[in-house]
Amino acid sequence: MKFKSIGLSIIIAIGIAAIGCGGGGGGATNTGAKVGFYVTDDLRLNTDAVWGTVYKVDLIASDSSVVNVFEDSVGKEFNFRALNNGANSLFSFLSTKNVPTDKTFNQVAVTMGNQIRVLETGDNSSSLYNVLGAAAGAGRVKVTYNLPAPRTFSAGDDLAIDFDLANFVVSGGDVTPSVRDGDRTGMGDDTRHESNEIKGTVSNLTGASPNFEFQLSGTFGTVTVVTSSGTVFYNSNSSANPTLANTKRVEVEGILDGTTGNFNAYKVKIKVGNETEDPDQAKGQDSNRNSAAGTFDLEASETEGFIPADRNIHVTTTGTTTYRSNNGSLMTKDEFFAALDASAYLTVEAEGTYNSETNTLVATRLKIEDEKDNHEDPTDSDVRGLATNLNADAGTF
Repeated sequence: MKFKSIGLSIIIAIGIAAIGCGGGGGGATNTGAKVGFYVTDDLRLNTDAVWGTVYKVDLIASDSSVVNVFEDSVGKEFNFRALNNGANSLFSFLSTKNVPTDKTFNQVAVTMGNQIRVLETGDNSSSLYNVLGAAAGAGRVKVTYNLPAPRTFSAGDDLAIDFDLANFVVSGGDVTPSVRDGDRTGMGDDTRHESNEIKGTVSNLTGASPNFEFQLSGTFGTVTVVTSSGTVFYNSNSSANPTLANTKRVEVEGILDGTTGNFNAYKVKIKVGNETEDPDQAKGQDSNRNSAAGTFDLEASETEGFIPADRNIHVTTTGTTTYRSNNGSLMTKDEFFAALDASAYLTVEAEGTYNSETNTLVATRLKIEDEKDNHEDPTDSDVRGLATNLNADAGTF
C-alpha cells in the first residue's frame, strides 16, 4: 500500500469581537481577540479516510512567549478526508480562545498524535504511519513552522495551519510532515462549516424555551450557544422533562456560525446526575444490518475517543442499549431498525466502548440522524421564508 498525497488544514479564525484577557506562557495582559479554531481538508486524492489526533496548538511570539490556543489531554480525532464535499474544503470547529493583540507572532507549534491512519480508495483495511517530529510526550510529536511574515492579530483576522500531505516525505512506515501557512478562503461561508459536538458546563443562561442563549465552557474554551424551535432537548438517562439550567453539564450538537461566532444548536443532551459518559462515539453511514441480532456496520465520518482500525466498525447491542429517533424521542429496538430499513438517507450515532482488536463498538446508546453526510434525500424539499397566515387548527401557514 502506498501513501497517496492529500492536503489537510487546521483553520484558526479571529472572531469579530475583542474581549477578555489574552495570553499564555508569556503572561500577556492586554485584551485579546476571540479566536475560533477549525479543521479542514484541502484535497481529495485517492483516499477515503485520513484519521489523526490533535492535542495542542500554540502560537509563539517574537519575544519567545507562548500563547496556547487549544489543548486537550485526550486529544480530538478527525477524519480529515471527510472534510471536503468534492467542490470545497469544509470546516470543523475545534476551539475558541483569546489571542493578545499586543504580541507579534512568527511561529505556530502543533502537537499531534505520532501516528496517522490512512484508508485508501477501494480498500477495506487502513494503513498506519508513524509521524516524525519533536518528541512531545507519550504518543505525541510537535511540529513547528514559521509564518511567512510576522503577524499581529486583531479582530477579524484568521490563520490556517496547512498539513500539506502532498509534500510529506514517506520512508517505509514513517512520515516526515510538511506543515505551513495555508489558504484561509471560505471561512465566512456558513455552508462550509460542518456540524460538531461539544461538551461542557452551562452558564449565563438567558431566554425562554425553546429560544435559549448560554455560555458553554469546556476543553474547547467558551462559546455562546443559541437554541431555537428546531433544537431537540433530551436527558442522557432517557428520563422525562429535560431542563436546561446553569451548572448543568450538556453535550451540544450544532454548527458554529462563521459570522457571529455563535454555536447554533440543533441537539442538546443534558447530563443527569453523576452518570458516566461513554468513552467512545462514532457517527456515519450504516450497512449490513441484522435486526434480529441487533448488529450493523458503520462507516464513520466522525469519531470521539478512538480512531477506527478499518473502513467499517462492527456495532453490537445489548439488552440495555437505548435507541432514539432523530428528534430525540425513545424508540424500541424494532422501531429503530425498521426506521433504518425504511430510508436510505439516514446516519447513525453510536456511543459505547470500542475494541480496536476486534474493530467492534458495543453500543449503550444509538441515535438516528436526519440524513447521510453530504447526501440529501432526493424526495425531500426545503423552503425557507417568513411565515404568515398561521392556522393552528388546520396546521397550515
